[in-house]
Order: sequence, then C-alpha cells, then structure tokens
Amino acid sequence: MSVADNTNNIKNEEISSVSGVTIFTKENCIYCDAAKAVLERAGIVYREIPIGSYPELWKIICLKYGWKGAPLVLMGNKPLGGFPELCIHFGRKSIFERGERSLEI
Repeated sequence: MSVADNTNNIKNEEISSVSGVTIFTKENCIYCDAAKAVLERAGIVYREIPIGSYPELWKIICLKYGWKGAPLVLMGNKPLGGFPELCIHFGRKSIFERGERSLEI
C-alpha cells in the first residue's frame, strides 16, 4: 500500500469519524509524549498519526482546523486542541498555569 493510499485510508476512516480519539504527533516532541500520557492515564484508547509520515494529511488538518503545531487531539471530528487543552479537559493543571515548567500532571 502506498503512502497516498494509507493517507486516504486514515482520512476516510479516522478524520471523518464521529467517534474515537486521534492524536497527531511529531517525533521528539515532549508535549506530544505528555498528551499521550494524559490520554493513557485517563484510560482513553486513541489512534496516533505521526505527522512526519503524513505531511499532506497534516497540511489538510491544519487548514481545516486552523492548527499550527503538534500535538493536536481530535475527539471524533472535533478538535480538542493540544496538550494544555487536553489537561484542562481532563481537569488537570496545565503546565502553563502559574508559570510552571514541569510536565508532571
């Protein structure tokens, strides 16, 4: 299967889905790792899509949702946001509150 075919499958199966959680990540991204940890601790099953492997899909997602950086968490076909928004959604303190620099949640 080609990358284009794989991108189309992801687009059709995951992005248009009304259920499920998808997280777009990039390599060596501490916020992406932290976002995945929040989802895992909350017991959420998610699909990870590495943006480096699907650059054309990432361009489409950025245009569709007005997003610029990783991670991006979609709940169904609605964007939740990145790591800070995910923390807020699950009632955890964001790393951006009180000027903290720790990723501990």
